[in-house]
Amino acid sequence: AAAQENAARCMSYLCSSSDNQGAILAEGALSEYIVLLKHGSSTAAQEAAAAGLAELARGGVLERRQLREQMLLHPGVIPLLVVTAAVVGIVHQQRGQAGPGPEVDVEEG
Repeated sequence: AAAQENAARCMSYLCSSSDNQGAILAEGALSEYIVLLKHGSSTAAQEAAAAGLAELARGGVLERRQLREQMLLHPGVIPLLVVTAAVVGIVHQQRGQAGPGPEVDVEEG
């Protein structure tokens, strides 16, 4: 029980830095936090998991706030995003009507 709690508290601390959050999520921490939240061996471990999830959510909110602020500083970006989203939606819709596009096999090196 203490090991789960200590590990979750450590991860929660690491999650408090937005610089770490991408790597933590890429390693599957979200699903591990959820499992720990549901089935943790102690209330303290479950609370530590909840704190880690809260840190991840807070990081997402801060990131969106910074993006909004940047978009306000560069108002020409918003119409460009709207047009881009519309074009992507049209292309996606056309592909859906015409059937799936060619499959692309992408390997990361």
